[in-house]
Amino acid sequence: MNLEQQQALEQEISVTANSVREFFKNYIKPDNELNCIISYALLAPGKMLRAHLTMSFAELAQLDKQSALKVAAAIEAIHCYSLIHDDLPALDDDDYRRGQLTIHKKYDEASAILVGDALQSLAFQLLSEINNAAPENLLNLFKEFSAAIGYQGMVLGQYIDITNQQQNLEEISMMQSLKTGKLIEISCLAPFILVADQPQIQDLVKDYAVKLGIAYQIKDDLLDLADSKLLGKTAGKDQLQEKKNLVTLLGKQQAQSELDKLLTEILIALDKLAAPQQLVNFTKLLLTRDK
Repeated sequence: MNLEQQQALEQEISVTANSVREFFKNYIKPDNELNCIISYALLAPGKMLRAHLTMSFAELAQLDKQSALKVAAAIEAIHCYSLIHDDLPALDDDDYRRGQLTIHKKYDEASAILVGDALQSLAFQLLSEINNAAPENLLNLFKEFSAAIGYQGMVLGQYIDITNQQQNLEEISMMQSLKTGKLIEISCLAPFILVADQPQIQDLVKDYAVKLGIAYQIKDDLLDLADSKLLGKTAGKDQLQEKKNLVTLLGKQQAQSELDKLLTEILIALDKLAAPQQLVNFTKLLLTRDK
């Protein structure tokens, strides 16, 4: 990817993030204190990479933009809720997220818990307002979305992580595929579920998304060794809390090798999907980013 392509891609990512933020600005009215705190969380200066994945795959699935934007906003609402709860003292105990004070630090713990709760329900509210999908497809999306973020998906991964149950490569990979991977999977699959595209296409998308989820977490763990100011959050948390991940288990060099191997497999999956070059470049950017 040359400089011109990278600049074009970064502009696309910025357009997606701004579209989702504008959607939230119009949707959440700052008419009470709770809504103001919700807006503080949702409008934080993040890149909204999962939303961009949804919009990219929506284009591939030929899902209309209005529906795609609602799915992307729902994905971001869930991601934001998970970060707010993850940052609480009972879990990761972080003071900063996306370069600003976490909710429990700027306000209080009770507000952080309630805002997270509100964002989870907001996601389902947004999905329920999709009007351009067959009812059976929308119902299937609710089913897959719930499974991805709940007790068999993201939340289970978070529980395994905070209880430090993962001890070997297989257990760590499983934890990461749940904690990080499941939300990435549904970000990619949701547009195809809504249009009920061919099952074989969904299988290819899932293969891509599963591997991307694991690779993304490896990259995140490698970045955890970097500087806090660069990351916009506290670096080195896993080491301080003695949590096991692929980097602490394999070492930095071998973890990077595993990441490189996954990237090769991910690009093969994209080739099978006949994905546009923008999506290929975006995937490379996700796994070679420096923050």
